[in-house]
Amino acid sequence: MAMNMRNIIIAISLLILSSYSSACALHLVKAEGPEGATWNTIKSQIAMQNGVIEPIQKLGENASHLRSMWWIQLLSRHLDNENLPSSNIYITDVGLWATLDSSTRKVTFDAPVNDSDSYMLITTIVINAILSGTLSFEEAIDLGLIQAFPPSI
Repeated sequence: MAMNMRNIIIAISLLILSSYSSACALHLVKAEGPEGATWNTIKSQIAMQNGVIEPIQKLGENASHLRSMWWIQLLSRHLDNENLPSSNIYITDVGLWATLDSSTRKVTFDAPVNDSDSYMLITTIVINAILSGTLSFEEAIDLGLIQAFPPSI
């Protein structure tokens, strides 16, 4: 009887602890960044949990930055056919600014943009989904996984 009670207490404790660790999506995101960055990351996490997009392998901070830099360059090539204007992009889950220059087809990684500049928010999970063909750029916008700021653009 004591062994069953002990197992029940352990099971309840594990259940409580696991609910605390998954209860708040804010623990999955960086607190800094431009307007909308935190919610953009949370929306991507929710889309991943709902099976809309596939998860990606977690890496250390430096490796995540390098992967994001590579993937945003691939995304710029992928979007060449979209005739998008030059764009400032903030990759919300790694805290990285990138500028896509449509005239030179170059990607630069910069300091934050000016408050008056427009920018897009995206996560590496969404970039991966677009590059792998499981989500189109337009679908990502429609789902709120890519957001433009100010919202009027």
